[in-house]
Amino acid sequence: MVFNLSEYSMIPGHVPASGKPDYFQKIPKVIRQTMKSNHVPSIMKDFSDSWMENNPEYEYRFYDDDAVVNFIRSDFPQFLKGYQKIRYGASRADLWRYLVIYQFGGVYADLDCRCLFPLRTWINPDSEYVTQLGVNHDICQWLIISVPKNPIFLRAAEKSIQNIENNRTYCEYRGFESRDRKIEIRNAPLIKVSDHVMGLAGPPILQAAAEECLADGSLDGILPFTQVVCSSRGKSCQMNGNVLHDHGHPAYRKALKTLKTPHYTHGRHLARIIGRLRSFGKNKAVPDGRATRPGYAGKKNRKP
Repeated sequence: MVFNLSEYSMIPGHVPASGKPDYFQKIPKVIRQTMKSNHVPSIMKDFSDSWMENNPEYEYRFYDDDAVVNFIRSDFPQFLKGYQKIRYGASRADLWRYLVIYQFGGVYADLDCRCLFPLRTWINPDSEYVTQLGVNHDICQWLIISVPKNPIFLRAAEKSIQNIENNRTYCEYRGFESRDRKIEIRNAPLIKVSDHVMGLAGPPILQAAAEECLADGSLDGILPFTQVVCSSRGKSCQMNGNVLHDHGHPAYRKALKTLKTPHYTHGRHLARIIGRLRSFGKNKAVPDGRATRPGYAGKKNRKP
């Protein structure tokens, strides 16, 4: 089963902000996404449109493979050789997202993410980093919201390059928990990942980088302004219902197959591990509060 040409759409490379940015927030109002080409099956265009339609005050930028290479060559030439060694498109996208968010900040969203509610209704204006804790006790990699120069992302990029240079696809971490609106490293057995995609530059690498930064004090400046939107229990809390990470959508899977792009999920590769860790709770999401900074109640999740 394949898509007809009439079912393809073009995602624009750049859309200026159309709404008046009449409110302050620390995180830059720019949304970035990527795919090998901006000529995509219509469902992917629908998902990208949800970000522009719900957030007109944000600038939108889309990067195809050529734009990704041009960015790395221009801003991080020391990473280009390692990037070009990567065999898998998913891992290339992983490395790029760390670098582009580190450099510019803003919002990165996987193309299988649908924005359900405007970002302004659930991002604390004073937040410098916004995330959730996933079922694997890890920070979110499919949706990244941060100010520029967050050390987590440079550390993740450096670890990815080290893995690429040393042909290493193994990673281990303990995971985070959120207590009293503070992120802490869990006192739990190591979660070990050995996989050619996940263990190279994927979500486990980002989590391991975050744990290193927390342990060595690199996050001391940003931690008080880190917003943990929710923590997952058994299934993803989906940014407390504000975003739908719709990677299981049949039409999206078909679109990836048409583009000859494999799909990878952290949960699939850690299913056996997480099966042993699920004895603690039921399959429901538990909101952890809107921000680590006390006193932020947030706005209701409604469209204006």
